[in-house]
Amino acid sequence: MIALALLFQVTPDGSGITVFGKRLPESCLVKNTSGKNCPGCGLTRSFATGVRLDPNAFRFHPLGPLLLLVVMAQVPYRAYRLWRNEPVARVGRPPAWPLYVMALIALGLIATWGARMAGAIPL
Repeated sequence: MIALALLFQVTPDGSGITVFGKRLPESCLVKNTSGKNCPGCGLTRSFATGVRLDPNAFRFHPLGPLLLLVVMAQVPYRAYRLWRNEPVARVGRPPAWPLYVMALIALGLIATWGARMAGAIPL
Protein backbone atom coordinates (compact mmCIF):
# COMPACT_ATOMS: atom_id res chain seq x y z
CA MET A 1 0.00 0.00 0.00
CA ILE A 2 2.86 2.38 0.80
CA ALA A 3 4.58 1.62 -2.52
CA LEU A 4 1.30 2.19 -4.33
CA ALA A 5 0.83 5.52 -2.57
CA LEU A 6 4.27 6.56 -3.85
CA LEU A 7 3.08 5.95 -7.41
CA PHE A 8 0.03 8.16 -6.93
CA GLN A 9 0.18 11.87 -7.72
CA VAL A 10 -2.53 14.26 -6.64
CA THR A 11 -3.88 16.41 -9.47
CA PRO A 12 -2.84 20.08 -9.29
CA ASP A 13 -6.36 21.13 -8.28
CA GLY A 14 -6.43 18.41 -5.58
CA SER A 15 -9.60 16.79 -6.91
CA GLY A 16 -8.19 13.43 -7.98
CA ILE A 17 -5.30 11.02 -8.36
CA THR A 18 -3.07 10.24 -11.33
CA VAL A 19 -0.74 7.30 -11.96
CA PHE A 20 1.92 7.78 -14.62
CA GLY A 21 0.07 10.90 -15.78
CA LYS A 22 -3.30 9.18 -16.27
CA ARG A 23 -6.16 10.29 -14.06
CA LEU A 24 -7.87 7.49 -12.12
CA PRO A 25 -11.66 7.42 -12.06
CA GLU A 26 -13.53 8.27 -8.87
CA SER A 27 -13.65 5.02 -6.88
CA CYS A 28 -15.93 5.93 -3.97
CA LEU A 29 -19.22 4.08 -4.36
CA VAL A 30 -20.98 6.41 -1.91
CA LYS A 31 -19.87 9.53 -3.77
CA ASN A 32 -20.66 8.03 -7.18
CA THR A 33 -24.18 7.00 -6.19
CA SER A 34 -25.26 9.76 -3.79
CA GLY A 35 -22.93 12.65 -4.53
CA LYS A 36 -22.08 12.84 -0.81
CA ASN A 37 -18.69 12.22 0.74
CA CYS A 38 -18.16 9.07 2.81
CA PRO A 39 -16.06 8.90 6.03
CA GLY A 40 -13.00 7.81 4.01
CA CYS A 41 -13.24 10.37 1.21
CA GLY A 42 -9.86 12.03 0.80
CA LEU A 43 -7.79 9.26 2.40
CA THR A 44 -6.17 8.15 -0.88
CA ARG A 45 -5.10 11.72 -1.66
CA SER A 46 -3.98 12.15 1.93
CA PHE A 47 -1.86 8.99 1.78
CA ALA A 48 -0.39 10.00 -1.61
CA THR A 49 0.75 13.35 -0.22
CA GLY A 50 1.57 12.01 3.24
CA VAL A 51 4.18 9.53 1.99
CA ARG A 52 5.97 12.56 0.57
CA LEU A 53 5.70 14.36 3.94
CA ASP A 54 3.56 17.06 2.36
CA PRO A 55 1.54 18.98 4.99
CA ASN A 56 -1.35 19.19 2.49
CA ALA A 57 -2.12 15.61 3.54
CA PHE A 58 -4.12 17.09 6.43
CA ARG A 59 -6.15 19.16 3.96
CA PHE A 60 -7.40 16.11 2.07
CA HIS A 61 -8.37 14.20 5.23
CA PRO A 62 -7.60 15.34 8.80
CA LEU A 63 -6.92 11.76 9.97
CA GLY A 64 -5.01 10.70 6.85
CA PRO A 65 -1.47 11.24 8.16
CA LEU A 66 -2.31 9.44 11.42
CA LEU A 67 -3.78 6.48 9.56
CA LEU A 68 -0.76 6.46 7.25
CA LEU A 69 1.47 6.11 10.32
CA VAL A 70 -0.65 3.18 11.53
CA VAL A 71 -0.29 1.50 8.12
CA MET A 72 3.44 2.22 7.97
CA ALA A 73 3.92 0.84 11.50
CA GLN A 74 2.58 -2.48 10.24
CA VAL A 75 5.73 -3.06 8.16
CA PRO A 76 8.24 -3.27 11.04
CA TYR A 77 5.64 -4.89 13.33
CA ARG A 78 4.90 -7.68 10.85
CA ALA A 79 8.61 -8.11 10.05
CA TYR A 80 9.35 -8.47 13.77
CA ARG A 81 6.59 -11.07 14.15
CA LEU A 82 7.97 -13.03 11.19
CA TRP A 83 11.51 -12.77 12.55
CA ARG A 84 10.36 -14.07 15.94
CA ASN A 85 8.43 -16.81 14.12
CA GLU A 86 5.27 -16.00 16.05
CA PRO A 87 2.16 -17.83 14.90
CA VAL A 88 -0.55 -15.88 13.11
CA ALA A 89 -3.28 -17.11 15.44
CA ARG A 90 -2.48 -17.46 19.11
CA VAL A 91 -4.15 -19.95 21.36
CA GLY A 92 -6.10 -18.29 24.13
CA ARG A 93 -7.39 -14.77 24.50
CA PRO A 94 -5.96 -12.26 22.02
CA PRO A 95 -4.68 -8.90 23.27
CA ALA A 96 -7.29 -6.17 23.50
CA TRP A 97 -5.22 -3.24 22.21
CA PRO A 98 -5.77 -3.93 18.46
CA LEU A 99 -9.53 -3.79 19.01
CA TYR A 100 -9.18 -0.49 20.86
CA VAL A 101 -7.06 0.96 18.06
CA MET A 102 -9.58 -0.15 15.42
CA ALA A 103 -12.46 1.27 17.46
CA LEU A 104 -10.65 4.62 17.86
CA ILE A 105 -9.95 4.77 14.13
CA ALA A 106 -13.59 4.01 13.30
CA LEU A 107 -14.85 6.60 15.79
CA GLY A 108 -12.36 9.14 14.47
CA LEU A 109 -13.47 8.58 10.88
CA ILE A 110 -17.15 8.91 11.81
CA ALA A 111 -16.51 12.02 13.93
CA THR A 112 -14.47 13.65 11.16
CA TRP A 113 -17.16 12.78 8.62
CA GLY A 114 -19.85 14.30 10.86
CA ALA A 115 -17.79 17.45 11.35
CA ARG A 116 -17.26 17.72 7.59
CA MET A 117 -20.97 17.27 6.86
CA ALA A 118 -21.81 19.91 9.48
CA GLY A 119 -19.36 22.34 7.85
CA ALA A 120 -16.99 22.49 10.85
CA ILE A 121 -14.13 21.03 8.78
CA PRO A 122 -13.76 22.01 5.12
CA LEU A 123 -14.18 19.23 2.56
